[in-house]
Amino acid sequence: MKWSFGDKMVSIMIVVIMAVLSAAFLLPFLLVVGSSLLTPAEYAARGMVFVPRHPTLDTYRILLAGKEIWDAYGVSVFRTLVGTRSVHISCTWSISGIRFCTFAPVRAETKATGA
Repeated sequence: MKWSFGDKMVSIMIVVIMAVLSAAFLLPFLLVVGSSLLTPAEYAARGMVFVPRHPTLDTYRILLAGKEIWDAYGVSVFRTLVGTRSVHISCTWSISGIRFCTFAPVRAETKATGA
């Protein structure tokens, strides 16, 4: 199949737009990762950077040494497991069609009498 000039231009525009969007989403992430590898003194002097001069993992050691981060991870895991399980249970109940409780008034059945 031969592409027309318009098809080529649209294809090029899509690639350019996707490249710009990819950079817009990826660059801030790389900036945070690069800055997290700075020493506190270098961060105070240079601010946020993509590539640190002397990368170090001291920030992560300080972060993981504290109790708060592990408590936060525990809460996240608990909420994920309980939330997922509750959704599974509620979906199972709704799909099964079993009536666990009804709030409709109970009507007495009457027999049809023939006249």
